[in-house]
This record gives sequence, C-alpha cells and structure tokens, in this order.
Amino acid sequence: MPHSAIPDWQRQQARQRRHSQTPAQQRLWQGLRRLNRAKRTHFRRQAPIGPFVVDFVDLRRRLVVETGLSRQLSELDQSRATWLGEQGFRWLAFADRDIFRDLNAVLTSVSNALVQCKPPRQLPPP
Repeated sequence: MPHSAIPDWQRQQARQRRHSQTPAQQRLWQGLRRLNRAKRTHFRRQAPIGPFVVDFVDLRRRLVVETGLSRQLSELDQSRATWLGEQGFRWLAFADRDIFRDLNAVLTSVSNALVQCKPPRQLPPP
C-alpha cells in the first residue's frame, strides 16, 4: 500500500500504539528484532494494513504476528484474521502469558512460519 494511501488518523493511531506498547508487545518486539538480524526479516511494529493496525508484520513475507490472544478469538480477531488471509497474509497470534512463559517457543513458531512465507523469488533480468 502506498504510504500516502494510509489515512492520517490510522497513521497517528499506529504511532500512538508504538509509544504505548504492552509489556508483552515490548518483550516480543525485542525477540523479533533479534530475528530481523538473524533471519534477515523486516518486522515492523504497530503497522497499518487495510482497516487494521497490526502488532507486528513482515510485509515482504506477508506474516502478521499479534499479541493478547485469549482462549476464544474475539469477533474482531476473527474478522481481522479472515481479512488478512484474504489479502494473502498469514496471521499468528499469541497469548501474553505464552510470550512471558516461553519467548523462545513463540519465536520458534514465528521462525517456522517465516520458512513457509518465503517471499516470491525474483526472476533474473532478461
């Protein structure tokens, strides 16, 4: 999505969320930053995508990672997951307690999903 296509209100909402992350989001962000360096990914935090602001996304691999998942998906979570899937994104969500209990397991799940979400190969120039 072109930068200018993001409405100002959504851009400001994303910026505000970056400055007020939950403790679980802060912890996961530190882990994803390590993945960015180790796996050459490019996760962004609190990024606007369509009508939503997602917690973390690697746009190139079309992988969204969210925090705050409860046992039952809320109606918003279900509609977000459906919409993102229709746009070609894979959606992972983790409970905050899992992020604090075993961050390495969460990062392993993200890393495994990255393998399945490899970006399309660039064709060599003719």
